[in-house]
Amino acid sequence: MTNAKETYEAKILETPIENGERLGLVETEIKLLKQDVQKLDPKVDNEFGRLNSKISWLFGAVFAVGASILAALYAQPILSALSQ
Repeated sequence: MTNAKETYEAKILETPIENGERLGLVETEIKLLKQDVQKLDPKVDNEFGRLNSKISWLFGAVFAVGASILAALYAQPILSALSQ
């Protein structure tokens, strides 16, 4: 009976030990992932900065084209109204 009880207790204790080992591995992986994210942060910020500048340039160009189209449309009626 003692042998069976010891075996049972040993099996019960194996589970927390295995869980502790798994937890240690997970913690190590999380630390590595945090380091990788910290390395990627400046790169991502740099890429967003480039994208933001390109989008700003694109909106500026679209605004300039739109303004020139409006100026061309309204120039003739204004000139004809001034010449009368």
